[in-house]
Amino acid sequence: MKNLVIMLTLLSVLFTASFDAQARKKFGSKRTTGKTEQTQTTQKQQTTDTNTVTAKKTSSKKGIMAGVLGGLLAGGLIAAMMGDDFEGVQLLEILLLAGLGFLLFKFIRSAMRKNQPRPMMATAQGQAYAGQGQWQQSSASAHSRPQPSSVPMQMPPNFDQVGFIRAAKEHYVTIQQAWNDNNLDLVSEYLAPELIDEFKALRAEQGEVLTEVLFVDANIVRASCDNNVWAISIHFSGQYQDRIAHAKERIDEIWHMERQNADSAPWLIVGTEDLVD
Repeated sequence: MKNLVIMLTLLSVLFTASFDAQARKKFGSKRTTGKTEQTQTTQKQQTTDTNTVTAKKTSSKKGIMAGVLGGLLAGGLIAAMMGDDFEGVQLLEILLLAGLGFLLFKFIRSAMRKNQPRPMMATAQGQAYAGQGQWQQSSASAHSRPQPSSVPMQMPPNFDQVGFIRAAKEHYVTIQQAWNDNNLDLVSEYLAPELIDEFKALRAEQGEVLTEVLFVDANIVRASCDNNVWAISIHFSGQYQDRIAHAKERIDEIWHMERQNADSAPWLIVGTEDLVD
């Protein structure tokens, strides 16, 4: 009986510890790839983190102690339920049971505290963009919004900001579906040449992927332009579902894109940042 308990405990620990590694297999998740830039979103997060670091340290200590106590309590409950069959159990076995309880406590606590974003509808209708599915410059003008002085927000001339954001949301869904289908030729059309091999290797590691974008919103958080290159960073937020893991996950990421200042030059992804902890 003891051996059975130990085996079940180890299997449960391995399953719980590997849960996060199996989740979030969509394009751009759990990775910082390619170029990164300071944006309005990351700057705001850094300010928030600085203001709350003391509170986090205090709460983390309490959380660890609560987790340990929860683990010991779980081990004690299991021992009590097994009664006489649990006699002769060694200290190592008790610690394994306590560790299982601790991991389950952390997992349940994390699931309960997971933030769910406010739904916002993203339509697939609107202007069709040429250039093999890439974002293209439009002739309409747009105004940049106020931003911190350390983050540039210089839009290219005659830039259609509304149209660009609408197209970005549509292409976000397209790329995720291509990632599901392992259609790396289509994905590569959106990537800077130096990132293609890296994303191909990442996709090969993930095996079967089946995700669905439930809703997504986007906004521009950085923009710069000069005589040679235009650069825009766009923040995506929303929710998607992993249909293999049967889990809903947040979308919270930044894609950095650039295009050469030339006629018909496509917008290419030069870097991605996943902001989900």
